[in-house]
Amino acid sequence: MNWSKLNHPQGPRPSSKRLRQRRRKPSVWVLLLLILLSSFCGWGVTQIQAAASSPQSAQAVAASIGTVDTVPPNLKLAQETYLARCATCHVGLPPAVLPDVSWRAILQDSNHYGVPWNPLRNPDLALTWKYLQTNSRQLNPEEQVPYRVARSRYFRILHPRVKFTEPVTVGTCVSCHIGAPQFDFRTLSPQWQNSP
Repeated sequence: MNWSKLNHPQGPRPSSKRLRQRRRKPSVWVLLLLILLSSFCGWGVTQIQAAASSPQSAQAVAASIGTVDTVPPNLKLAQETYLARCATCHVGLPPAVLPDVSWRAILQDSNHYGVPWNPLRNPDLALTWKYLQTNSRQLNPEEQVPYRVARSRYFRILHPRVKFTEPVTVGTCVSCHIGAPQFDFRTLSPQWQNSP
């Protein structure tokens, strides 16, 4: 009588050589998968390092952003409408410089800072308002509504080291933000490029 069959309910016990072979097969595949994964990760890291080290890549990233901040696809048309209607006569300001209540008053005012103009009508009004409202800031409860950029709390926070010697106007922006006419407030004149 074969005692190995009686003691092992599933039949004869496999030899130790067969057990070792079964264990090796999964570990070979796992090892191969790990090698492949690490190779792919290493390739990705070198691509990122190469892209980050080239000066053209920094310019490409800035050019891809292009404006103050990235704009989601659902607001592209609204931003284009804002720039087409507002940035053709003067520099288009980033919406976050003023609170939404200031932008609402500006859009509804027929005397635009002393210059008579025809206020926007739909659909341009709705698109422009959507862009400005989405990207502007909220007014603090204790804060007065600023109608001029220089009186905006957010504008002062963004320019802590700047001492303005003349009244701040929309045209003043171009003296430091040389890309402002193209709605690029990230590109600064040489004297401000390394300032915090």
